[in-house]
Amino acid sequence: MESNIFIVGEIGVDYTINDALADYQKVRDSEVINLWINSPGGYMDEGLKIVDLFKSSKKLIKTHNLGDIASIAFNIFLVAKRENRYYYPEKGGILIHYPWVEFTGNADEMREVHEELTKQESMLVKQLVNELSVEESVLRGYMGQERFLTVDEIEILNIANIEHENFKAVAKLKSNEMTEKEVKQELSGVKKMLEEIKALFTRTKALMVQDVNGVEIEMPEIETIEQLQAGVTAVIDGSPANGEFVLNTGETLVFENGELTAINEPEGDDVEALKAENERLKQELETLSAKATEKEETIKELEVNAKARLDEVTKQFTEFKNKFSKEFVPDGSSPDPEPKPEIRKPFKNK
Repeated sequence: MESNIFIVGEIGVDYTINDALADYQKVRDSEVINLWINSPGGYMDEGLKIVDLFKSSKKLIKTHNLGDIASIAFNIFLVAKRENRYYYPEKGGILIHYPWVEFTGNADEMREVHEELTKQESMLVKQLVNELSVEESVLRGYMGQERFLTVDEIEILNIANIEHENFKAVAKLKSNEMTEKEVKQELSGVKKMLEEIKALFTRTKALMVQDVNGVEIEMPEIETIEQLQAGVTAVIDGSPANGEFVLNTGETLVFENGELTAINEPEGDDVEALKAENERLKQELETLSAKATEKEETIKELEVNAKARLDEVTKQFTEFKNKFSKEFVPDGSSPDPEPKPEIRKPFKNK
């Protein structure tokens, strides 16, 4: 069984060792743990505790970038073995650099900080050299530049498997042939589509029961049969439920204008037979529930991937929309794109 853990935000602030411990406790029975990381870095000591936790777990760890990975978050990304690290260029970048701190103080205090920072730097470089199996001089050369690595550099440094997501365009905007009004109309349509897709992930589960004749009764307000009671609303084929419906368990549900008004228990000699049938159905339900549980993790993983893809499409849509500001040029020309800002979070001790 595979499980997912999401490490998002500044290490030691938005995601702490306590968060990691709680997450690990939830998935401790899983054979495979996927770490999805989107972090600018943070506190070095906190990050190393998280690294030690997952390294000592004896689980098969796979790491993926959910967004940018920088500073001490990169060490967490390296928890997985080389063949189990996956980098998606479309999601974000990877940045490595020397540890640094923000400091104010006198000369003596500054010397102490310098000595401690030098120790931290040596330890960090040694760890990365061992993890990546690269020459120290090469690694230091890249760390000193403090910039996002290119895909080629990520391959050269033996960091991860390069994975590309295949996006199929649903429409092609020929901005050089479109007016500002036409572009805004296209953007409005795309935005509506994204909102409809997002709504799919916010829908609650609805209880669905079937009567002895195969009629399916949907009750959107509740999720389990234990919640069934008078006053619950129901629909059949999209219309309010009306009439009486006998369930396989013997109870009769009575609806008026879509509202459950009564639950009548079975009467007469058929009660024992219905009880026996009820037990058989319970056993079948337990078997189906067991099978559903087996598939639950797979479904969750699919949802994670779908949401990740949706977030990426939304990000691309937002970036594209921002190009068409009040400085919009009708002929389609646009200013040169701004360079990607540096993520430079300090490696610091609490």
